[in-house]
Amino acid sequence: MILKNEEFLELVEIEVKKFLSMPNWHFLIETAKQENYFGSLHSKKDLLGLLGYLRMNFAMQIRILNNYNNHFEISSNHCKFLRGDWFKTQVLKNNCISYNLHFKEFKTYKFI
Repeated sequence: MILKNEEFLELVEIEVKKFLSMPNWHFLIETAKQENYFGSLHSKKDLLGLLGYLRMNFAMQIRILNNYNNHFEISSNHCKFLRGDWFKTQVLKNNCISYNLHFKEFKTYKFI
């Protein structure tokens, strides 16, 4: 199944907004802002920084959980794990959007 591109992007942004409203991520969000790797809130297609990583991660989880065939760009070779079998298996095992999935890897890559 394929959703209209705008509908799919809106599903991704809903998850990004949920993440941003979670108090346990406040320190990380503020650090990303201060260190200039937060990304853009103004473009649903921006794949840079923390927000870009979240968009890629949530888009892939939404695709897997809902069996959507929507295309969503993965901006760099560093994000190959988002397309891997392990990632897909973990998403299906969780059976819901995870806000922690692969978050440790974000720190090891430069998404800026």
